[in-house]
Amino acid sequence: MVVGVDLSRAMLAEARRSGPEAGLCFVRADMRRLAYRGEFDAVLNLYTSFGYFSPRENRDVLRRMARALKPGGRILIDHRDRDRDVRLPGRWWERADDGTLASWEMKLDRRIGCWSGEWTFVSPAGQRSVRPFRHYVYTLRQWKRMFHKAGLRVTSAWSDCGQPYQQGTGPRLLVIGTKPRTRRR
Repeated sequence: MVVGVDLSRAMLAEARRSGPEAGLCFVRADMRRLAYRGEFDAVLNLYTSFGYFSPRENRDVLRRMARALKPGGRILIDHRDRDRDVRLPGRWWERADDGTLASWEMKLDRRIGCWSGEWTFVSPAGQRSVRPFRHYVYTLRQWKRMFHKAGLRVTSAWSDCGQPYQQGTGPRLLVIGTKPRTRRR
């Protein structure tokens, strides 16, 4: 069975709409409270869904993901490449298909690896909403340390487009690891 976990009711509804299939289950849950223990062959955390909490909570989320894996299970974290992010401008915008304008004003604190700022959305009708934003991004070295502390081992790292990771070359850092079959001593 494949279990999809998300806190957002809207995202879960979209997932269910996109094709309910046998063996697919969607659960509304906060990743900080995952209660699974040794149930899964793999854990996938996709689309930069990691890093939105305090550093301590982020480490705890990774430990909970590790705890959910069976021995020998694999984990993939799809995240941003912090070494590339340091070169990004602090302000950018884009227009969605429906005409909504989204702009970001962000600052990356290089010392702690945290983006902070706000997103501003302006609908085609002129309605404006502003949302604060805070997101931690990690270097490959930091991922390796966090994996180790969570009882995981990094087995490979990739950039986008299936290329082996090269520091700072692409927007993505995909970290792949495994939960050892036996406990470390």
